[in-house]
Amino acid sequence: MPFHWRLLKAGWFTTVLVILQVGVAAGALVVILTHLLPHVTWPRGATVLEVTYQRVEERAGMAMRQAEPVFRPEDALLVRGEIPAITEAAALVVQPLVALMVDDRPYLVRSAGATDPGYFRLWALEAVAGTLFGAAEMAQGAPVAVISEAAARQLFGSAEDALDRELMLLSVEEGLLLQGLLAGFPSGTTPPPRAVFRVVGVYRFPSADPETVDLRRPEIIVPMGWLTAQHGKPAGPFSDPFADVLYVSAPMEQEPAVQQALEVLLSPLLTERRRLQGGEEARSRSSWQLEVVRGGQAQLLREQHRARAAVVSGLVFAAVLAAGVALVTGNLVRMSGRRRAIGLARVLGASQRRIVQSAVVESMAIALVGGMVGLAASWPLEQLAAPLSDFGAGGTTPFGARLAAYGFCLVVTLIGGLLAGWYPAWEVSRGGLAEQLREEV
Repeated sequence: MPFHWRLLKAGWFTTVLVILQVGVAAGALVVILTHLLPHVTWPRGATVLEVTYQRVEERAGMAMRQAEPVFRPEDALLVRGEIPAITEAAALVVQPLVALMVDDRPYLVRSAGATDPGYFRLWALEAVAGTLFGAAEMAQGAPVAVISEAAARQLFGSAEDALDRELMLLSVEEGLLLQGLLAGFPSGTTPPPRAVFRVVGVYRFPSADPETVDLRRPEIIVPMGWLTAQHGKPAGPFSDPFADVLYVSAPMEQEPAVQQALEVLLSPLLTERRRLQGGEEARSRSSWQLEVVRGGQAQLLREQHRARAAVVSGLVFAAVLAAGVALVTGNLVRMSGRRRAIGLARVLGASQRRIVQSAVVESMAIALVGGMVGLAASWPLEQLAAPLSDFGAGGTTPFGARLAAYGFCLVVTLIGGLLAGWYPAWEVSRGGLAEQLREEV
């Protein structure tokens, strides 16, 4: 080793420059892995599936799809009992763009829905204030409501101020009238009665994206038992207890089997239910299809996961490439300057293998020092990168992820040092002895 260190000291400027280049690249690699890698791992465990019954109609050569409200509250109990893999299920009646009154002032929220307490468990809703209604309110058909945190701020100013307040949901026709989309009610007709609810809780989706608008995520939720107690009479924005969508929760690894089981169980049931409802003649050109997809924001989260994984892969590749180029360039410069020394060593009996080994040891020593410099430089690089990215905001990097990033960084730099030392030494030493001993004028 003294021989190798003596050679490194002889070309100290090039050596220091390469060490700094490798250190910066290694530090960047650590920052990338410690801040991004823990946040691109796709969540494991249960997944939520969204079941809808789509009416497909051909119009002007295009297939128009529309989800029909055909699910009943008991369908959630049916699928939960017949398919063991399903851990939770809930039917949701949803009405988008609902008008309401609070203290005689009109408001518009993006959606209101009726469901059962299984919906809260399925989505793991958090009670920010008050409580979420349960089986007792369902059985009594109580006129209570839980509202989203955003709706509480919009209607009442804060979540705490929303508790025990009343809100009045208007019919769809009255909502259109307030929005100026309806001139008035036809003579002799009256709008459906308004529905008054008492706010008992404020909820929050645990992983909601504030930039994402999903009309099927209701801002106001009332018990399905209350809607069933209306006996099919319109009340507020709701006209009947038939749900637009059925949500089910199942382990992610059993998702394909659950999808198939749902199609086998529900397709004949819904076909018979549609036949009994009538109206088939007017829709003779329509076809019907049970659609089972990932529900809510799951598909969006999957796309974000793929995009972030692509970002991580690209940045890691760029950092490794930068370190490799620095090592190869520095070794080529050093080996080219030692062409005469290599020729003399060959004359004195040194084999090409020994010369390559010597160069590899030097290169790996430089890579190791550069990797250690990179680990030391990773903390200031993190401080510089923090204002530029929100990855990992709101929490600290797990110790295991940081330790894995350090180990990966050192392994990559050592492998890079090995390859970057082998190629320049092999390239320079493979020429003839006469060429290696030739004086440069």
